[in-house]
Amino acid sequence: MKNKYKFILMLCFGLLLSPAVFSQQTLYAPTNSWALLLNRAKFSKHWYMTNELHQRNQWFFKGEGQFLWRPSIDYKVNDQLEFSLGYSHIRTHPNAPYPLPIASTENNFWQQALLKFDIGKVHFQNRFRQENRWFDHIDNENGDWVKTGDDYANRFRYRITATFDVYHLKESEKAFFINTFNEFWFNQDSKLRPISFARNWLYLGIGFRLDKNTSFQTGYMNQWDQVKGNYIKMDIIQFTVQKNFDFSKSKKN
Repeated sequence: MKNKYKFILMLCFGLLLSPAVFSQQTLYAPTNSWALLLNRAKFSKHWYMTNELHQRNQWFFKGEGQFLWRPSIDYKVNDQLEFSLGYSHIRTHPNAPYPLPIASTENNFWQQALLKFDIGKVHFQNRFRQENRWFDHIDNENGDWVKTGDDYANRFRYRITATFDVYHLKESEKAFFINTFNEFWFNQDSKLRPISFARNWLYLGIGFRLDKNTSFQTGYMNQWDQVKGNYIKMDIIQFTVQKNFDFSKSKKN
């Protein structure tokens, strides 16, 4: 087996069981189906805008789950380094076994650095994201669950992604590709020091690139959450459509 395939398998499955090793109790959430629309617009050699729309539901979009909108402004220093400033709006509905009695909203602002490099024909990305989060504080008042204010928290996320083509259609940009990533989330204190593990995502997907601006992807993701001292495991089938736009063609870069 080629080295790149060995690395991808290690990346995906090497830490698959790591959260379970330290857990006291594991709860199992229903299998979810998530849909993602990803758009990226280029305005010049350095400036871009990205927009994400996520709809996350239980199996085949049954029941209410979570809606997420995430726009950002991106500055590309060069082919290896990029910085972003972004915002996320997240609306979450009760979804067992998560202990959420009523729908809640989170708004967060985030800062991100993206480091890119290639090993052979495998393209890697290291993503570092710092989130500043405001979310609903929910209390029980006279037997009714209500929002009584807002809470604030910091969170850090690190993701490593590997992507490579597996089959090219002759004399065209069309290709099938593999995409995989491993992401760790950590809760932080007011001084941005990590204080606890929050979540782990492990993803493996296969996609089809129609051209350099359009691709379709489906994959499997394993999610581990730490909630109130317990772990929650969720299996997720994710569908992704990406469409990019270039508005810089008539400009001098």
